Order: sequence, then C-alpha cells, then structure tokens
Amino acid sequence: MIGHPVRQVHMPGVLNARFAGNGIDAVMVALDLAPPALPSFVHMMRLSANIPGCVVTLPHKAAVSALIDEVSGSATIIGAVNVIRRTADNRLEGDMLDGWGMAGALAANDVAIEGASCWVIGAGAAGTAIALALCDAGASLVWLSDTRPGRAEAVAARFALHGRSMLSAGRPPDPAALSILVNATPVGMDGRSSPLDAHGLAALAGHCCVADVITEPVDTPLLKAARQRGLRTIGGNAMAEMQTDEVARYMGFDFDR
Repeated sequence: MIGHPVRQVHMPGVLNARFAGNGIDAVMVALDLAPPALPSFVHMMRLSANIPGCVVTLPHKAAVSALIDEVSGSATIIGAVNVIRRTADNRLEGDMLDGWGMAGALAANDVAIEGASCWVIGAGAAGTAIALALCDAGASLVWLSDTRPGRAEAVAARFALHGRSMLSAGRPPDPAALSILVNATPVGMDGRSSPLDAHGLAALAGHCCVADVITEPVDTPLLKAARQRGLRTIGGNAMAEMQTDEVARYMGFDFDR
C-alpha cells in the first residue's frame, strides 16, 4: 500500500489478518512513498514477480493512473485509481474502489442511496469516486464541492459527458434536504478540524447520515459533532473494510472464510 503519509491507513492490518486466517502466504506492507519516487516504484512493481499489486492512497491516486497500462471504465471517468494489479506479462491494470467501498458501507448500515440527495465534500480522487458511486446507485441529486476553484465544476462537466447529469458542482442550497453527507477530504486527520462548522451541521435534518473517509483518527471531529446532534455516522474504517475482500480478489486472491 503506497501513500504519503501512511500512518493513518487501516487496510493492511485487516487484510493481513484475512491472509493469515485463510492460510495465504502474503502480506500487505504500507510504504510511505514521496511523490517524486512514484515512477520508480511503479517500474519496480512491474518487474517484481512477487508483488501482485498495490493499493494506492493519497496523494498518488491520480498521478499513478497515468503511469500504468490500463484503467477501468469507472476509473477513467474518475481520473484516478486506488488499486493496481500486475498481469502475467508485467502489464499494470488499475481500478477505483473507493466509491464502491463507501456505497457498500452505507448499504451495510441501512442508509438508502436510491432517491437520496447527497453532498460530497472534496472533489479529489476519493470524493469523485464516491460521487460516481452515489450517482450509479440511484441518488436523485449529488452535490460535489471543493475549496479549490473550478475543481468540482470540472468533475461535473466530465460526469455530464458520461451521462451522470444528476451531479451538480457546489454546496447544496438546502442542506435540510440532504440524506447523506460525506467528507472526502483530509480535513479532520489532525483530530481538531472539521470540513463543516457547527452552523453547517445544525442545518442538516435529523435523518441525514454523515460519513467520513478518514481512517485515523477513527472518530473525527465531524463524526463526533454529528453524533452529538443525534445523526447517524459512518467512519472511514467501514469504507476501507468494505473494500478489503474486493481488493484481494482484484489482485488474484480469494478468501473462503
């Protein structure tokens, strides 16, 4: 698993326990890889017979997609990958499972996506993937916002070209109508900050579910504040764990228990 930093990652521990429980001679190692080293790592992985693939976390998801041989259709729309596998002929293929993981975590917690009005904060790789998954799962409207000017608008234009016109760039005009809010930014990793202030949380209706992609800390300031308001919450570990078996299968492993 590659990222920078990686102290917050949750998947290696979960996946290694699954490997051990199934008698599989494999291990996932988290590598703190600075961006300048990314091309060298990809070249090394391509030539290493005992590396079947890797999981990618921030900030490499977009950059690495340009360094591999093939990406899936959804990853092409998103413009990023978070899992890569090496084929028998040393080609590298990539896919994006973040959206699949968040949609699965919502469903596992009985949060209905079909017909829902949603707000994804953060138009980076994870946020874009989650927005796409919500659109494809039947959300009636998905708002995507970002602090960087033009970023969410560019994603909305790209989605429209691929038939996802239910995505709109910007903050929702009526937060009380939201059923799902997802923080897909690193804001909260410091354990102090939140992408939504108390006024923003107060505007949400009681039926809204608040989710966060951050895995460390497990309980982000956003999730704590949402629970204090009586809202349902889903942490980033739920999204990561939902992806675990699918990541393993993508790389050629299968778990029977």
